[in-house]
Amino acid sequence: MKRKILFASSIATGIIALTSQISPARELPNLKQNIPYAKARNMLINAGWKPLFNKEQVNNPNRGITINNFIEKKGYTEIVDCSGTGLGLCLFQFKNADGEKLFVTTANNFEDKETVFGWRIEQQSKTSVKVNTSCVPHDSTSRILSSPKPNDIHPNWSGDNYVGKSWSFKAKNVVKNNTVTYLKGDLYSPQGGLINKDIFIIQNEWECK
Repeated sequence: MKRKILFASSIATGIIALTSQISPARELPNLKQNIPYAKARNMLINAGWKPLFNKEQVNNPNRGITINNFIEKKGYTEIVDCSGTGLGLCLFQFKNADGEKLFVTTANNFEDKETVFGWRIEQQSKTSVKVNTSCVPHDSTSRILSSPKPNDIHPNWSGDNYVGKSWSFKAKNVVKNNTVTYLKGDLYSPQGGLINKDIFIIQNEWECK
């Protein structure tokens, strides 16, 4: 498997794309742009949105100064990533009791005065069926996704990063979204180690049995 450092520009593109459409105010009545993130975070928690612990980022020994500040000094373990260029946006994630995910982006992060820049709610798919099956990729073009969307490539598997046929995916759920069938599960290395948990693949790009 090839490993390649993800450039900050690609991170910035992904973060901006997530907030290109701000959810209507009626979905989050008190959430507004430019309010301090600390205030918005408390409001969300009080409204039933739970900060989604990001194990990968918390355990990342190479995380940047900004992310380290959020995790170590402020306890914002819901941090997903930050862009090192442009507006320097950072992305945070929450989840409610209905399984909906809320993504919040912040600006002014490098000044330690982070404010809400935008947000988006991602609803949980309604057509999910539990399964227990193992899959291997057809070839190096088989995608690893963060959500049941074909272009939502998992950050660990973008660019030149890919999985070979010796890797395995253990599916736990079948998710049908429009005309595409996705599988949700865990990715294992050739040595059998768990690499990514609760990720998605496109069923017809993998051989499952």
